Amino acid sequence: MIKITKELLSIWFDKINEEFFNNELKKTNFVISHNTGRFGQFRPRTWTIEISTHWIRSERDYINTLIHECCHC
Repeated sequence: MIKITKELLSIWFDKINEEFFNNELKKTNFVISHNTGRFGQFRPRTWTIEISTHWIRSERDYINTLIHECCHC
């Protein structure tokens, strides 16, 4: 099981931003939660991406969730 940290999310965000969005996304804040209702969420008012660790998931699942939330940015 992978340990999710804000630093790791930031590293992944930078790679995703470069690869998929030509570095056009504004840097976001990150929240790690134990939300049982969703894998992730983008909050535009605070420009925050929340990632839930409720489900034990693979690194790939977390990255795919982050890519999805980046699309909302």
